[in-house]
Amino acid sequence: MTKIPTKKILMSQFSKMKKKIDQICAKIKKDAMKHAGKRTILKEKKELLLLVGECNFISKELAKFHKKHR
Repeated sequence: MTKIPTKKILMSQFSKMKKKIDQICAKIKKDAMKHAGKRTILKEKKELLLLVGECNFISKELAKFHKKHR
């Protein structure tokens, strides 16, 4: 049985993703300042892109939710 997403659930997921994205961006910036290896930065970039994709999905779900519940 799947859970029907509510605004509260979607917003909490969105805020968690935003925190993770901010943390990864800060880590990439710090690693770039330390002249970290290319692999390290590319790994973090992939993780960042994955999180951005998840945020995009959640924002679309929020838009659907708002459209249905007007």
